[in-house]
Amino acid sequence: MTWAQRLARVFRIDVTRCEYCGGPVRIIASLMDPGVLDRILAARNGAERHGPARRPPQGELALG
Repeated sequence: MTWAQRLARVFRIDVTRCEYCGGPVRIIASLMDPGVLDRILAARNGAERHGPARRPPQGELALG
């Protein structure tokens, strides 16, 4: 199972589709160094790294 499939199954989040337009999303980079991420976000109008990346999933999650 891919990480995208796991997110969809567990959290009902489809990371392969844009939440705004429904179009396909592709990964262009994977950032592993928090310092690099902080510098990139700071250059983008002072965005904060610790804010939510997307809105929470809708509906209840079935546990168990």
